[in-house]
Amino acid sequence: MDGYRFSDEGHGEDARSRSDRLSMFRELSVRLASATEEAWDTTVDGVLESIARHEGVDRAYVVEFRDRGQLIYCTHEWCASGVDAQIDYVQGLSMAAFEWSVRLVNNHEVVYLADLEHAPPEAAAERESFGRYGVQSVLQVPMIAGGEVVGVVGFNSVTRRVAWSGEAIDLVRAVCDGLAAGVIRARTMAELRRARDEAARANEAKTLFLARMSHELRTPLNAVLGFTELLRTDEGRSETDQTALDRVYEAGNRLLGLVDDVLDISRIETDRMEVRQETITVAVQVHSVLSIVGATAPDIKISSSIEPEIIVTADARRLHQVLVNVVSNACKYNRDGGTVEVSVWRERVEGQDEIVVIRVADTGIGIPAADLDRVFEPFDRLGREGSGVEGTGIGMTVTKMLVDRMGGRISIASTCDVGTEVEVRLPAGQRHC
Repeated sequence: MDGYRFSDEGHGEDARSRSDRLSMFRELSVRLASATEEAWDTTVDGVLESIARHEGVDRAYVVEFRDRGQLIYCTHEWCASGVDAQIDYVQGLSMAAFEWSVRLVNNHEVVYLADLEHAPPEAAAERESFGRYGVQSVLQVPMIAGGEVVGVVGFNSVTRRVAWSGEAIDLVRAVCDGLAAGVIRARTMAELRRARDEAARANEAKTLFLARMSHELRTPLNAVLGFTELLRTDEGRSETDQTALDRVYEAGNRLLGLVDDVLDISRIETDRMEVRQETITVAVQVHSVLSIVGATAPDIKISSSIEPEIIVTADARRLHQVLVNVVSNACKYNRDGGTVEVSVWRERVEGQDEIVVIRVADTGIGIPAADLDRVFEPFDRLGREGSGVEGTGIGMTVTKMLVDRMGGRISIASTCDVGTEVEVRLPAGQRHC
């Protein structure tokens, strides 16, 4: 402390007074440790006031070191009646201007001036700064977290000189540990909120971009498909030209499907997709889907097991889309001559509403257990980009979003070289007579 000693002058404490002080500081430490984020500022203000009143000083404050320890900012302050607040003036001050006190604090030592008039010559900047506001005594205790000095807790006396005892300063040090932890916690939460807000803004911009691009792509793409369909009706074309037109038409439809999927994602993320909940006979939907998908997978044996009277509450168009995606995947990633079985049944769990389970089971290549969590991630094809099977990795993302929006749940179980089972659970519908 550069020759400065702590003194018990002016306290004249007996054992009871020291015990009361110890109890108070313990209670303050507990209060800081248990303070919630919402109550943090109020708690700090209360702690400062309690210490200041007990020790007979006029001002107590918390100063944080920011910008890599280059600037100081006062974040909390308590002032006795008649003492002017200084918090508005201690914002963004350069630490380099207070070389003496900064050196002490960075060495984890306290800054203690019982009488500002007798400050050492090297503390001229501190004497001038505090003297400008009539301060007579100063105590500043470093806040240290993980070995890093994050700021100081300070106490100024304006109306009289105050001598702090070594015991009192040690107790303030203990309280400062709680304050330092709170400062670090507050900084961490602020950084998390900032990162969250930036991510939200970026996601919103991405979603808006996808929505606009999807709309812009659909117009020329529909024109391409329309003219291609028209050209395909010309019977006078050669077989080579006709094959080329068929491929253009097929590729255009695949691209249109991708555009629609991207558009669906943007609509769901921006909460602009309308889902119409209605009573649907599941058998009708399943048989329609199997007839469509079965025509594109003639080598796969597709079967179904479903009671004709089972109904669900869902959006008919979106349920059709979900079933097409799931059954198509079961066919695409199957083995030659494999099977796909669609089963539907009612299920009731005690204390819950009845649901309908739609299971699509295949005998395909399966999915490794380590990859199951990635199935619903957009544009993730689980390493099958070079498999020769067409796809973008977006279909199951849209499927899960649609099932969620319809109040349902989707799950996947799979075993490599054995097959995959996808279960879609939706609210059972109520048949009206």
